[in-house]
Amino acid sequence: MLAAERLAGVRIIAVEPFPSTFDRLTGMIEQNALAQTVTPVMAAIDSSDGSAQMNAQEDGHSYARRIVQNTSEQSVNVPTLTLKTLFRQHDLDQ
Repeated sequence: MLAAERLAGVRIIAVEPFPSTFDRLTGMIEQNALAQTVTPVMAAIDSSDGSAQMNAQEDGHSYARRIVQNTSEQSVNVPTLTLKTLFRQHDLDQ
C-alpha cells in the first residue's frame, strides 16, 4: 500500500491466496482509494494452474500458511496460477 501511495503511475498486482487475508487486502485497497493502482488477485503462485490445499490453522501467523499435500490437516482450497498465466492475464512483460 505504501508503494501505491508514494509512486505515481505505478501498477501493483497483489497476489493473495488465503480468503480471509484476501478480504482484508481488498478492504484496504478500497479504504485507501487505490483501486486504480492495486489489482488484487486471489490465487497462490504454483507450478501449474488449478487449485491446491492451503494450511488454514489459526494457531500461527498468516505468513506461515503454506500449500499442504496432506489434506487431513485443517486446510482450505485455493486457486493456483503460474507466473506465466498471471503475467498473461494482466498484460505484463515477462
